[in-house]
Amino acid sequence: MKAIEQAVRNAIFAGFDRYELGNFLRAGIEWDEISWLFFEPSFWQALFKEYKTGRPFNIHARTKPQWLNEMHNFIDHLAEGKDAESFFSSLTPNAEK
Repeated sequence: MKAIEQAVRNAIFAGFDRYELGNFLRAGIEWDEISWLFFEPSFWQALFKEYKTGRPFNIHARTKPQWLNEMHNFIDHLAEGKDAESFFSSLTPNAEK
């Protein structure tokens, strides 16, 4: 399973509820059909109930919730010419569950 797919499944498990994702769970859906998902705040909120990052804490991001900081990190990651799969591969499931 690709890291993106696992991240989406984990966000759903953590409470992300969008009816459009019903199709995602079925085979044959292309990623460009759900790219809107990565700019949906409720996706990131749910995702970071399930994941932590290996990135060092950013002192300047203290006033933002982790999910918002990571959403911005994702946008920066794409702007640097990197792909979404490598971003989601860098996430680690929370062990404190």
